[in-house]
Parts: sequence; structure tokens; C-alpha cells
Amino acid sequence: MQIHRTDRQSQVSSSKLTAVNPAISVIANGAVGAAIAGALEAAGLTPRKLDAVPSEWIAGDLTIIALECATFGRLLELGRRLLALGQSALFVTCEGDSVVAGPVMVPRVSACFECRIRHGLDGNPEPAEQLARLAPVKTGGVADLAAGVLDATAQFVADAARELTRVDPERQMFTSAAILSRSARRHVTILPSGWCDSCPDGLERDGVIPRTALAEVAAALELEGFQAELAYSPGPALHPDRYRKVVIVGGGTAGYLAALFLRTRIPDLEVTLIESSKIPIISVGEATTPEMVRFLHAPALLGVDIVDFHRQVMPAFKLGIQFVWGEGTEGTFHYPFQYAPLGDPMVHEGRLDSQSVASLLMSADKAPFIDGGNGSVHSLLETVRFAYHLDNVRFVRFLQEEAERRGIRHIDTTIRTAVVTANGGEIDHLVTENGEVLRFDLYVDASGFRSILMEGALKSPFVSFAPSLFTDCAIVADEPHGGIVKPYTRAQALACGWCWTISFEGSDHIGYVYSSAFSSEEEALAEMRRAHPRMGPHRQVQFRSGRHEHFMQGNVVAIGNSYAFVEPLESTALHMVIHELQYLTNHFPLKTDVATKNRLNRKMNDMWDQLRWFLAIHYRFNRGLDTEFWRAARATADISGAEQRIALFRERAPLSDRPSLFYSVIPPDFFSGDHAFDTLLLGQRVPGRLGPARQSPAGWAGRAALRRKVVERALTQAQSLPLLRERESRLLRRFVESPTSWVHHWIAR
Repeated sequence: MQIHRTDRQSQVSSSKLTAVNPAISVIANGAVGAAIAGALEAAGLTPRKLDAVPSEWIAGDLTIIALECATFGRLLELGRRLLALGQSALFVTCEGDSVVAGPVMVPRVSACFECRIRHGLDGNPEPAEQLARLAPVKTGGVADLAAGVLDATAQFVADAARELTRVDPERQMFTSAAILSRSARRHVTILPSGWCDSCPDGLERDGVIPRTALAEVAAALELEGFQAELAYSPGPALHPDRYRKVVIVGGGTAGYLAALFLRTRIPDLEVTLIESSKIPIISVGEATTPEMVRFLHAPALLGVDIVDFHRQVMPAFKLGIQFVWGEGTEGTFHYPFQYAPLGDPMVHEGRLDSQSVASLLMSADKAPFIDGGNGSVHSLLETVRFAYHLDNVRFVRFLQEEAERRGIRHIDTTIRTAVVTANGGEIDHLVTENGEVLRFDLYVDASGFRSILMEGALKSPFVSFAPSLFTDCAIVADEPHGGIVKPYTRAQALACGWCWTISFEGSDHIGYVYSSAFSSEEEALAEMRRAHPRMGPHRQVQFRSGRHEHFMQGNVVAIGNSYAFVEPLESTALHMVIHELQYLTNHFPLKTDVATKNRLNRKMNDMWDQLRWFLAIHYRFNRGLDTEFWRAARATADISGAEQRIALFRERAPLSDRPSLFYSVIPPDFFSGDHAFDTLLLGQRVPGRLGPARQSPAGWAGRAALRRKVVERALTQAQSLPLLRERESRLLRRFVESPTSWVHHWIAR
């Protein structure tokens, strides 16, 4: 739809509207309209009260339509008449036990009432027919509303009427409909529909309200375009050479995320997941990065309901990583997910801890929620970037239910063998434990370290990262935490590696990651018990760090551990699964594509190699412990792929204070950005020539004091988590629905 047309002269009215004295009419027939009129009068506004549009209409600043038990057909006709008069209008309708208000209709600028109705019919193959069927349906009345909704509606409308001359991020009245229910108010973005039959006949007027509306619509359009930039093209559609039947071999987190994302991003794929119920889910604590939050909840990605997710999976918030990388305070530093300039805290305080509110929340074991002082809670989720600590059993169970709901076929069996084609370059078919033959077009290997398709069947060579990353074993256990649910993953250096701590409401999950070349299992367990004397029963895990030569070979894609793995420092496993799936779906190849598959291999191999160098600097520059393992790491850990960036850091730190010399606009990944390298190098006190501070000492001290005051008023995780699940779920919904939330447009620097 074109907002401005050239076949009609724009009529200009000389508006004298002020913020406190708009000319408002209310067309109403019951208690809802009366309540709105009363709230307007209480706000110092004097509305003209009507029961219909008079034959002689004098255009005002806003007409509010609050008709109860009216047919949608009548409301649509009324909307068309107001459009033809060039009248801005706000429709308020009772629908079920809730009220829907808005958006404010400005002819030829914002969405009209028909646009609002068509928005609810999106995806319907016959929207015009559905619109006709809806015409005789009546809206509700005040008797249908839940307690408190009437008063909330009246106040919302009065507040909106007072703000007609400015763009209001809280209400977004020109670009969203407010849905007021018993528990909360939420907003649904509604822009003019390209299918609307009413909008083209609207009489365009100039003035304060239309210009305010135009500014808000412009911002919404730009945000819409930005979100589209972050969306993913699923590749060639309706091509005879496309993949149609896809199988994921292996369940677990990687397998189910792959199935869900393929099904969501490429809906015409037939997706099957094969796993065996004989193989139990490993009960571990899984730490993630903010990429998981965005992947799960952003509407452009999986769009998982965040409230349902929190109630079923019960995740804890993770604001970053706390490195206890040596003795005393000098050996401890934070790596928060929040981007912040790092030069100022180093110049003014000699430490990174005060760089951001997120970092100080980590220091205080607090969550990004402020106690309102009157029983209310203020959320910082939209601006403080966070990740999740996830219990693997609950998380996989949730993904299983989501996969069933989204129509993913599930086969419970064990694959006995994968039969390759005559040339050995592709999988021809699978044979199950019962001898059943299964054929698909594309095979996704999510079998974990076994890599039964990529390594086992197609013999893709393995590239070891052992020269950079020495650890190859882990001892895992649980430990009580005394009620302190830490908002970070802790990485504590021990004699032959490091120990993670991942906090949940019930207990901490801990794991000692060590090198078998420097310690036996018995020695590692004894050291772990000295560091964590209250730890419970343990188990041993072995792994190798490295990647296969191929991310995609023939008709096989390897996802997660079946393709690559690095030791769990920095919680990168699921982070990299997400990137693998995003690149795969964004560049989904045809069967005969060669260049696309080759480029996917190169891209993913480069990302994993970059991660190798980033992790290696954790070991190469740690001066905290003087043991055989750490001396060897400092002397020989291969960081050759990061040496140029480290050399530049020594000359002009921090690197992230200026445009990067290592990427053009968007860095290839969160862990390869200059800010990530700065954090690790400054935190480990690698010598570098610091540039000048951006702020004066007084300016920095004042801002640091404000950040600390915020943290003083913040709640703990133990207070916040049950509150969010039970009483303040609206804060979770606001995090996802707010157009300014980082979940929609975060790009790591």
C-alpha cells in the first residue's frame, strides 16, 4: 500500500492542537464509552459525546469509537466514513474478557480499522471472504470484561489522548493495538495493510497529529526493514532439484533444535527425527550465550513462547562469565555479554568490573530487575543482554513437545548402519536395528561425538585443536549453593585446567575440565573436592577438541558435536549449533549445488578456527597459576591465528574503541569481535598501550556511582525467577514484544 497517493490533492488543515487541549469526540453507547469520557474529563479534556456520526461533521483532532455489542460490519463502515472525512480515530472494542484499543487511525498514514481486522486474518488463504463472514459478528460488552479491565482501558485511552503530539514508545498508539486483559497490557504492531480496501479512499490532512503519526510509522517501517534484514531466506523455493525429505539422525538438544529450525524456516520440508529411547538424556547443566535467547524467542526465528518456556524449563539468567583466573582480586575479571567501552574503566579504575550495570550485577550476585519499592518490579531485560542456564532434561523435553506440536515426524529406533552410494560421496539409505530401510534426500548428522554419518560413513577427516587446547576430560557433579543463584557462569582456574559453576535454583552444576596428559582422574577428583568440598556424586566425561573437514558433504550436514567441538570454556557448544543452523537455512542448497556447499564448508570451518584461537588466548596469557599444565600452556599453546590482533592490541588498546581492522561492518561471530578479545586481554592484564579515556574522572565516577545505585536496588535471582513465572510474566512478554528489545536486533560487536 502507498501511504501517499498522487491522484488526490492533499487537504491541509491549520491545526491548533496542543498537548493539553485536543478536540475529541466520543461515539459510544454504553459503560465503556462512559468510562472513557469520564477519564478524559478527569484528565482535563472535554470530549464531545455522540451516539453516531452526525450528518454535519466538523473534523476534530480525534474521534474515539467505543460501541458495545456492535457488528464488525458496522464498525468497518464507520471506519470508512471517518476515513473519507479525513478524521483521525481510535476504535475501542470489547473482545472476550479483554479490550482492544487502537491503533490510532490517521487517514493515509497509519492503519485503519479494516487493517486491524485483516492483521488478525494474516495467513488465511481467503482474507476477503473471512472479512465478509466476520461482518455480522458482534463485539462484546462491559459485562464480558474481566475485573479491572474497564478502568485500565479508560486510563489508557485518556493517557493516549494527552500524548497525541509526540511519539510515545510506551504506547506506540499510531502503530500498535493495545490488548488490555486481567493480567497485563500488551501491544501488537499493526501497520497499513496492502490488501486494505478502505485506506485508499481516505482523505489526507496535514497537521500535528498526522505528522506525529508519520514519525512513528516511519520508525516502525525502519524497524520492520531492519528485522527483515535479520530474517533468513530459506533458499530456492519450488525448484525441481530441491531437497524435500530431511532426516535428523540423533535427538538431544542439537537434533531437536535442527528439526525445529528447519521446519520453521523452510515449511515445505518434510522433517523426520530419528532417536532411540534406549539412549538416555544426559542430565547436565547447559550454559548458553545470548544467541540462544534470540534464537528461541525472536518472532523471526523460532518464536517460542517465553512465558511457557520459563514455566516448563525453569532457566536461570546468565549475564556473562566470571573468570577466577588466578589468586586474589587481581586474578578475577568479568566477561559480561553487555557491550560497553572498556578504556574508561581501565584508565580510571584499572579494572573492568564497573564497565556496565550488567558487570556490577554479576559482582553483587543480582538479576536485571529493580525493586520498585511498592511491590512492583522494573525490568532491565530489554537492555541488559543475557543468556540462560538450562537443565538439559527439562530443555530437551520442552523441545520434544514443541517438535510434536509443529508436525515433526518422530521415529524411535537405533540406526544399525548407513549405506553409502557407489562412489562413497553420499548416503544412499539407512538401516535400522529391525532391518528397516529408510531413504531421505538430506541427512542431518546430530549423533554427537559418534558422528555416525559424517565421520563414520563418509570418512570426513578430523582436524584436531589439541595444539591449542590441551584439555580432554571433565568430571561433573552437583553442589549446594546455599540459596545464592549466581547470574553468571564461573570459570575457576585449577592446577590442570579449570572448573565451571552453573547456577540453578536448586543447586550449582560444577565440572572440572582438565588435561589427562597432566593429571589422572583420581588426582583431578581429589583437587576438585578440595575446591568444592560439598560436591555430590560425580561422573567422568571424555572429549576431543577439533572439527571435521566438512560441515556439508554430499547429502549430509553435520550439526553440533558430530561436526565440531571445543572444550566448554565460554559455553560455545549451543552457540555454534545456532550459527550452523542459521547459515544452513539462510543458504539452503539445492542437491546439485557445488559452490554453495563448498562455501558453507569454508565459512563454518573458519568460524570454528576463529573460536579455537579465541579460546587459546585464555590459556596462553593466564599468569595466575604456576603449575606444570599452566606453564606448558603459556609456553606452547598455539595462538597463531590470533597473533596479528594481539600485536595490534599491544600498540593501541582497547581495539573496540575504534573501527575494526579485522572485519568491515558486522563481525563474523560474537567470539571473534574486537570487544571479546579486548575483554580477555585486558582481564588477563596483557600489556597494551591504552588510549585516552572518553570521560573525565568526575564524569566516570558519577556514572559508576549511578550504576552501583541501580545494583543496590536490584533483586536477586532467587527472588526474581519465581516472581517472573508466577506474578510478573508480563515482563517476559514485554522483553519479546518491545520493538526496542535487543532480542530483535542485537548484533555483537
